[in-house]
Amino acid sequence: MHVVEKHNHVLRMLFMIHACRLLIVALIVFALVACANLALVPKTPVHMPKQHSLQSACAAWKSSASRHTRVLGIAGLFNTGTNLLYQLLQQNCKFPRDSQIHWQVPWGKHNPVSFRGRLVANTEEAASVKQHKEVLPILIVKDPLRWVASMCRHSYTAHWNAMYQCPNLVYNKRPETPLEVIVRFGHNHTVEYKSLVHMWNTWYSQWLDSEFPFWIVRFEDLLFQSQAVVTRICECVHGLTTKPFQHIHKRASPSKHGETPSGLNDTLKLYSNQTARTSGFSVQDLEYFDKSIDKTLLDNLVTTRAYFFESVFV
Repeated sequence: MHVVEKHNHVLRMLFMIHACRLLIVALIVFALVACANLALVPKTPVHMPKQHSLQSACAAWKSSASRHTRVLGIAGLFNTGTNLLYQLLQQNCKFPRDSQIHWQVPWGKHNPVSFRGRLVANTEEAASVKQHKEVLPILIVKDPLRWVASMCRHSYTAHWNAMYQCPNLVYNKRPETPLEVIVRFGHNHTVEYKSLVHMWNTWYSQWLDSEFPFWIVRFEDLLFQSQAVVTRICECVHGLTTKPFQHIHKRASPSKHGETPSGLNDTLKLYSNQTARTSGFSVQDLEYFDKSIDKTLLDNLVTTRAYFFESVFV
Protein backbone atom coordinates (compact mmCIF):
# COMPACT_ATOMS: atom_id res chain seq x y z
CA MET A 1 0.00 0.00 0.00
CA HIS A 2 2.81 2.35 0.89
CA VAL A 3 4.54 1.53 -2.38
CA VAL A 4 1.40 2.46 -4.36
CA GLU A 5 0.96 5.74 -2.48
CA LYS A 6 4.60 6.61 -3.01
CA HIS A 7 4.26 5.85 -6.72
CA ASN A 8 1.17 8.07 -6.99
CA HIS A 9 2.95 10.86 -5.15
CA VAL A 10 5.83 10.68 -7.62
CA LEU A 11 3.38 10.81 -10.54
CA ARG A 12 1.68 13.88 -9.06
CA MET A 13 5.03 15.60 -8.60
CA LEU A 14 6.03 14.83 -12.17
CA PHE A 15 2.69 16.13 -13.40
CA MET A 16 3.07 19.37 -11.46
CA ILE A 17 6.62 19.88 -12.74
CA HIS A 18 5.45 19.31 -16.31
CA ALA A 19 2.53 21.71 -15.83
CA CYS A 20 4.86 24.37 -14.44
CA ARG A 21 7.16 23.97 -17.43
CA LEU A 22 4.22 24.40 -19.81
CA LEU A 23 3.10 27.49 -17.91
CA ILE A 24 6.58 29.02 -18.07
CA VAL A 25 6.80 28.34 -21.82
CA ALA A 26 3.34 29.88 -22.31
CA LEU A 27 4.35 33.01 -20.36
CA ILE A 28 7.54 33.37 -22.39
CA VAL A 29 5.64 33.04 -25.67
CA PHE A 30 3.04 35.57 -24.47
CA ALA A 31 5.77 38.03 -23.51
CA LEU A 32 7.52 37.66 -26.87
CA VAL A 33 4.28 38.21 -28.79
CA ALA A 34 3.43 41.24 -26.68
CA CYS A 35 6.86 42.77 -27.29
CA ALA A 36 6.59 42.13 -31.02
CA ASN A 37 3.18 43.76 -31.18
CA LEU A 38 4.44 46.71 -29.18
CA ALA A 39 7.28 47.18 -31.61
CA LEU A 40 4.80 47.31 -34.49
CA VAL A 41 2.71 50.07 -32.95
CA PRO A 42 3.74 53.46 -34.39
CA LYS A 43 5.26 55.66 -31.74
CA THR A 44 3.27 58.76 -30.91
CA PRO A 45 5.47 61.86 -31.25
CA VAL A 46 6.41 63.14 -27.82
CA HIS A 47 5.46 66.76 -28.53
CA MET A 48 2.45 66.04 -30.74
CA PRO A 49 -0.90 66.49 -28.96
CA LYS A 50 -3.77 64.57 -30.50
CA GLN A 51 -5.70 67.65 -31.57
CA HIS A 52 -2.96 68.54 -34.06
CA SER A 53 -3.51 65.50 -36.27
CA LEU A 54 -5.45 66.05 -39.47
CA GLN A 55 -8.71 64.35 -38.61
CA SER A 56 -8.95 65.39 -34.97
CA ALA A 57 -7.96 69.03 -35.60
CA CYS A 58 -10.63 69.43 -38.24
CA ALA A 59 -13.25 67.69 -36.08
CA ALA A 60 -12.39 69.76 -32.99
CA TRP A 61 -12.56 72.98 -35.00
CA LYS A 62 -15.95 72.10 -36.47
CA SER A 63 -17.38 71.20 -33.09
CA SER A 64 -16.28 74.47 -31.48
CA ALA A 65 -17.30 77.02 -34.12
CA SER A 66 -20.35 77.67 -36.28
CA ARG A 67 -20.10 76.70 -39.94
CA HIS A 68 -21.18 80.26 -40.77
CA THR A 69 -18.09 81.77 -39.13
CA ARG A 70 -15.39 79.09 -39.51
CA VAL A 71 -12.28 80.16 -41.46
CA LEU A 72 -8.81 78.84 -42.18
CA GLY A 73 -5.78 80.98 -41.32
CA ILE A 74 -2.17 80.45 -42.40
CA ALA A 75 0.84 80.70 -40.09
CA GLY A 76 4.54 79.95 -40.31
CA LEU A 77 7.97 81.42 -39.79
CA PHE A 78 9.46 83.70 -42.42
CA ASN A 79 10.38 81.88 -45.65
CA THR A 80 8.29 78.76 -45.04
CA GLY A 81 5.85 79.00 -47.97
CA THR A 82 2.87 80.73 -46.38
CA ASN A 83 2.17 82.73 -49.53
CA LEU A 84 2.54 79.62 -51.68
CA LEU A 85 -0.09 77.74 -49.67
CA TYR A 86 -2.47 80.69 -49.82
CA GLN A 87 -2.12 80.98 -53.60
CA LEU A 88 -2.58 77.23 -54.12
CA LEU A 89 -5.75 77.21 -52.02
CA GLN A 90 -7.10 80.30 -53.76
CA GLN A 91 -6.59 78.78 -57.19
CA ASN A 92 -7.56 75.17 -56.52
CA CYS A 93 -10.24 75.10 -53.82
CA LYS A 94 -13.77 76.36 -54.24
CA PHE A 95 -14.80 77.22 -50.69
CA PRO A 96 -18.43 77.06 -49.51
CA ARG A 97 -18.21 80.75 -48.51
CA ASP A 98 -16.26 83.71 -49.77
CA SER A 99 -13.20 84.68 -47.73
CA GLN A 100 -13.10 81.33 -45.93
CA ILE A 101 -9.33 81.16 -46.34
CA HIS A 102 -7.45 83.97 -44.63
CA TRP A 103 -3.98 85.04 -45.71
CA GLN A 104 -2.88 84.82 -42.09
CA VAL A 105 -4.06 84.04 -38.58
CA PRO A 106 -5.58 87.04 -36.73
CA TRP A 107 -2.42 87.76 -34.70
CA GLY A 108 -0.16 87.75 -37.77
CA LYS A 109 1.18 84.69 -39.57
CA HIS A 110 4.86 85.21 -38.72
CA ASN A 111 4.36 86.29 -35.13
CA PRO A 112 4.91 83.81 -32.27
CA VAL A 113 1.75 82.00 -31.23
CA SER A 114 2.10 83.63 -27.81
CA PHE A 115 0.71 86.76 -29.53
CA ARG A 116 -2.64 84.99 -29.90
CA GLY A 117 -5.19 86.99 -27.92
CA ARG A 118 -2.70 89.81 -27.33
CA LEU A 119 -2.36 91.31 -30.81
CA VAL A 120 -4.65 91.71 -33.80
CA ALA A 121 -3.11 92.19 -37.24
CA ASN A 122 -4.05 95.41 -39.00
CA THR A 123 -6.19 93.77 -41.68
CA GLU A 124 -9.91 93.53 -42.46
CA GLU A 125 -9.66 89.73 -42.25
CA ALA A 126 -8.27 89.84 -38.73
CA ALA A 127 -10.88 92.38 -37.65
CA SER A 128 -13.68 90.15 -38.99
CA VAL A 129 -12.79 87.31 -36.60
CA LYS A 130 -14.90 87.56 -33.46
CA GLN A 131 -13.42 84.56 -31.60
CA HIS A 132 -10.13 82.75 -32.11
CA LYS A 133 -11.91 79.40 -32.01
CA GLU A 134 -13.44 80.29 -35.39
CA VAL A 135 -9.99 80.02 -37.00
CA LEU A 136 -8.26 76.73 -37.77
CA PRO A 137 -4.58 77.65 -38.22
CA ILE A 138 -2.60 75.83 -40.90
CA LEU A 139 0.98 75.91 -39.68
CA ILE A 140 3.78 75.50 -42.23
CA VAL A 141 7.20 74.21 -41.24
CA LYS A 142 10.36 73.89 -43.31
CA ASP A 143 13.47 71.77 -42.75
CA PRO A 144 15.49 74.08 -40.47
CA LEU A 145 18.71 73.78 -42.49
CA ARG A 146 16.87 74.80 -45.65
CA TRP A 147 15.12 77.51 -43.67
CA VAL A 148 18.40 79.03 -42.45
CA ALA A 149 19.59 79.20 -46.07
CA SER A 150 16.29 80.84 -47.07
CA MET A 151 16.79 83.46 -44.37
CA CYS A 152 19.99 84.49 -46.14
CA ARG A 153 18.00 85.35 -49.26
CA HIS A 154 15.44 87.37 -47.36
CA SER A 155 15.88 88.01 -43.65
CA TYR A 156 12.60 89.92 -43.15
CA THR A 157 12.87 91.66 -39.76
CA ALA A 158 15.56 89.33 -38.39
CA HIS A 159 19.07 90.69 -37.93
CA TRP A 160 22.35 88.89 -37.24
CA ASN A 161 25.98 89.29 -38.26
CA ALA A 162 26.07 87.82 -41.76
CA MET A 163 28.84 90.09 -42.97
CA TYR A 164 31.35 87.43 -44.02
CA GLN A 165 29.18 84.55 -45.17
CA CYS A 166 25.64 83.29 -45.15
CA PRO A 167 24.31 80.80 -44.18
CA ASN A 168 26.14 80.99 -40.89
CA LEU A 169 25.31 79.98 -37.35
CA VAL A 170 28.60 80.66 -35.54
CA TYR A 171 31.51 83.05 -35.84
CA ASN A 172 34.20 81.77 -38.19
CA LYS A 173 37.05 82.42 -35.79
CA ARG A 174 35.03 81.54 -32.70
CA PRO A 175 33.02 78.44 -33.64
CA GLU A 176 31.88 77.97 -30.06
CA THR A 177 30.11 81.37 -30.19
CA PRO A 178 26.74 81.46 -31.96
CA LEU A 179 25.49 84.45 -33.90
CA GLU A 180 22.72 86.06 -31.89
CA VAL A 181 19.53 86.91 -33.79
CA ILE A 182 17.29 89.88 -33.04
CA VAL A 183 13.80 89.79 -34.57
CA ARG A 184 11.10 92.43 -34.66
CA PHE A 185 7.62 90.95 -34.50
CA GLY A 186 4.23 92.62 -34.58
CA HIS A 187 4.10 96.22 -33.44
CA ASN A 188 7.84 96.65 -32.80
CA HIS A 189 7.98 93.77 -30.35
CA THR A 190 11.64 92.67 -30.28
CA VAL A 191 12.75 89.13 -29.41
CA GLU A 192 16.33 87.95 -29.05
CA TYR A 193 17.42 84.39 -29.85
CA LYS A 194 20.75 82.72 -29.19
CA SER A 195 20.97 81.69 -32.87
CA LEU A 196 18.77 80.98 -35.89
CA VAL A 197 18.52 77.38 -34.72
CA HIS A 198 17.20 78.51 -31.35
CA MET A 199 14.75 80.80 -33.12
CA TRP A 200 13.37 77.80 -35.05
CA ASN A 201 13.27 75.65 -31.90
CA THR A 202 11.49 78.24 -29.78
CA TRP A 203 9.02 79.45 -32.38
CA TYR A 204 7.68 75.96 -33.21
CA SER A 205 7.90 74.60 -29.67
CA GLN A 206 5.46 77.29 -28.56
CA TRP A 207 2.98 76.09 -31.14
CA LEU A 208 3.21 72.50 -30.00
CA ASP A 209 2.57 73.59 -26.42
CA SER A 210 -0.73 75.17 -27.51
CA GLU A 211 -4.07 73.68 -26.44
CA PHE A 212 -6.17 74.64 -29.48
CA PRO A 213 -6.37 72.54 -32.67
CA PHE A 214 -4.31 73.30 -35.78
CA TRP A 215 -2.84 71.50 -38.77
CA ILE A 216 0.85 71.20 -39.58
CA VAL A 217 1.97 71.13 -43.22
CA ARG A 218 5.57 70.63 -44.25
CA PHE A 219 6.81 72.98 -46.96
CA GLU A 220 8.44 70.00 -48.65
CA ASP A 221 5.06 68.23 -48.88
CA LEU A 222 3.47 71.41 -50.17
CA LEU A 223 6.16 71.59 -52.85
CA PHE A 224 6.26 67.95 -53.96
CA GLN A 225 2.66 66.94 -53.23
CA SER A 226 0.76 70.17 -53.73
CA GLN A 227 -2.43 68.59 -54.99
CA ALA A 228 -2.66 66.08 -52.13
CA VAL A 229 -2.10 68.79 -49.50
CA VAL A 230 -4.62 71.20 -51.01
CA THR A 231 -7.20 68.43 -51.44
CA ARG A 232 -7.01 67.40 -47.78
CA ILE A 233 -7.37 70.99 -46.58
CA CYS A 234 -10.21 71.65 -49.00
CA GLU A 235 -12.06 68.55 -47.82
CA CYS A 236 -11.97 69.79 -44.23
CA VAL A 237 -14.11 72.82 -45.12
CA HIS A 238 -16.32 70.79 -47.50
CA GLY A 239 -14.87 72.64 -50.45
CA LEU A 240 -14.42 71.36 -53.99
CA THR A 241 -11.01 71.05 -55.62
CA THR A 242 -10.89 72.47 -59.12
CA LYS A 243 -9.65 70.50 -62.11
CA PRO A 244 -7.13 70.51 -63.60
CA PHE A 245 -4.93 71.34 -60.62
CA GLN A 246 -3.02 74.60 -61.07
CA HIS A 247 0.55 74.73 -59.82
CA ILE A 248 2.29 78.02 -59.09
CA HIS A 249 4.84 78.42 -61.88
CA LYS A 250 5.34 82.17 -61.60
CA ARG A 251 8.91 83.26 -61.10
CA ALA A 252 9.15 85.33 -57.96
CA SER A 253 9.92 89.01 -58.24
CA PRO A 254 12.88 90.23 -56.16
CA SER A 255 10.62 92.88 -54.69
CA LYS A 256 8.11 90.37 -53.37
CA HIS A 257 8.96 88.70 -50.09
CA GLY A 258 8.12 85.18 -49.10
CA GLU A 259 8.09 83.67 -52.58
CA THR A 260 10.53 81.12 -53.98
CA PRO A 261 13.49 82.88 -55.65
CA SER A 262 13.13 80.88 -58.85
CA GLY A 263 10.58 78.99 -60.93
CA LEU A 264 8.85 75.81 -59.80
CA ASN A 265 11.16 73.45 -61.71
CA ASP A 266 14.29 75.06 -60.28
CA THR A 267 12.86 74.90 -56.78
CA LEU A 268 11.93 71.23 -57.15
CA LYS A 269 15.47 70.44 -58.30
CA LEU A 270 16.96 72.34 -55.38
CA TYR A 271 14.83 70.66 -52.72
CA SER A 272 15.23 67.17 -54.17
CA ASN A 273 19.02 67.51 -53.98
CA GLN A 274 20.08 66.36 -50.52
CA THR A 275 23.64 67.58 -51.08
CA ALA A 276 22.32 71.12 -51.50
CA ARG A 277 20.72 70.86 -48.05
CA THR A 278 24.07 71.49 -46.34
CA SER A 279 25.65 73.56 -49.11
CA GLY A 280 27.27 76.75 -47.87
CA PHE A 281 27.47 75.69 -44.23
CA SER A 282 30.87 75.33 -42.62
CA VAL A 283 31.81 72.26 -40.61
CA GLN A 284 31.51 74.38 -37.48
CA ASP A 285 28.01 75.50 -38.49
CA LEU A 286 26.84 71.93 -38.98
CA GLU A 287 28.36 70.81 -35.70
CA TYR A 288 26.60 73.62 -33.90
CA PHE A 289 23.32 72.79 -35.66
CA ASP A 290 23.57 69.14 -34.64
CA LYS A 291 24.29 70.12 -31.04
CA SER A 292 21.59 72.79 -30.78
CA ILE A 293 18.60 71.61 -32.80
CA ASP A 294 15.71 70.14 -30.83
CA LYS A 295 15.93 66.64 -32.28
CA THR A 296 12.54 65.53 -31.00
CA LEU A 297 10.95 68.60 -32.53
CA LEU A 298 12.86 68.03 -35.77
CA ASP A 299 11.75 64.41 -35.92
CA ASN A 300 8.11 65.19 -35.18
CA LEU A 301 7.78 68.11 -37.58
CA VAL A 302 10.16 67.37 -40.42
CA THR A 303 11.64 63.88 -40.74
CA THR A 304 8.89 61.58 -39.47
CA ARG A 305 7.19 59.54 -42.18
CA ALA A 306 3.87 58.99 -40.46
CA TYR A 307 2.80 62.54 -39.77
CA PHE A 308 1.33 64.00 -42.95
CA PHE A 309 2.35 62.37 -46.21
CA GLU A 310 5.31 60.19 -47.15
CA SER A 311 8.33 62.25 -46.27
CA VAL A 312 10.75 63.46 -48.92
CA PHE A 313 13.58 62.93 -46.41
CA VAL A 314 14.91 59.50 -47.30
